[in-house]
Amino acid sequence: MSRTLSETNHFLGRHTALSLLKQRPSVWRRIPFLKDNDGHAPPIVIAVGDRRRVYAIAHRLRNPVLLHEAGTKLANPRRAKHLPSVDFGRIAMAIGTVASIPVLVVETQMGSPATQIILNEVLSNQLTSNEYRIGSKTISLPHKIVIRIGTAGGINCDSPPLIRVGDVVNASHSVGAPGAIIQALSRLDFWHQDVYEQFSSKWSELGPDFTITRGGHPRVECSADVLGAIEAAGIRLAKNAYRRGGNITKDSLYAELSDDIFLELCRTENCRTTEMELSAIAVTAQEHQASFGMISAVVGVLPGSSFARHQKMRIAEERAVQVGLNAVAFLVGTDPN
Repeated sequence: MSRTLSETNHFLGRHTALSLLKQRPSVWRRIPFLKDNDGHAPPIVIAVGDRRRVYAIAHRLRNPVLLHEAGTKLANPRRAKHLPSVDFGRIAMAIGTVASIPVLVVETQMGSPATQIILNEVLSNQLTSNEYRIGSKTISLPHKIVIRIGTAGGINCDSPPLIRVGDVVNASHSVGAPGAIIQALSRLDFWHQDVYEQFSSKWSELGPDFTITRGGHPRVECSADVLGAIEAAGIRLAKNAYRRGGNITKDSLYAELSDDIFLELCRTENCRTTEMELSAIAVTAQEHQASFGMISAVVGVLPGSSFARHQKMRIAEERAVQVGLNAVAFLVGTDPN
């Protein structure tokens, strides 16, 4: 790896409520969860695409605290009604408990660059801690955990089972590396003639789960502990709507205009979904010695179906949230009921 552990404990800029609050002890010392943990958030991170999902998941947690709003209200009570999140970051964040386990829910926004920026910040030891006090108890994890709960396009080729709109898919692995990751990992001129060879070498050096396929695509396996926890929760809750398979991480939302590469990777690498963040999560998690995984709601299918919103999509999104939160309990060994 090109970066040392001490380097990965730092981040560039302050974009989240958590990093901004850390600079204001007079504020975070009055915020539940933070005040008992030296301003740190929990080691289990639920990563979602936008703030609407942060609020939706927060409502499902016990004793949720929206950090960006709480910070502003405590620091500037007169302005809080007009500017509820400006003072403490552009990113929505919440802390609460699921099955008595504290979790941090964070908005990563869309695409790998934003995801990489935000998760590098959040996974820093400055902001999250593997040992976390909750009431009279303390949880201690060997590593931090990131579970992405999001949406994806399903991919159907000759391989069963059929992926349908409304299903949820547990990502076993991801194929592809967006440009942000290529640049961050290799630190090379993006258009240098040797960039592929040098990037491939850097990718493989990340660890045994990072490989190059026979077709020349970067591939990474999702963490076994998170994969297994999502599987247990998915089978239990989603039943016949639960699927498992690889994911294709792409740079552009508009890559779906050409189906050929998706169908080929479905056949050769068992890729059954596509979205824009998982490979970035994998690399960032690896750099911070964290486990990671993803449960996706299928909101469209390649080839052939549109991505127009309908009832099955809303059902799938609700299933994905249920499975993701339930997986937390399986990971920590708590009864999810």
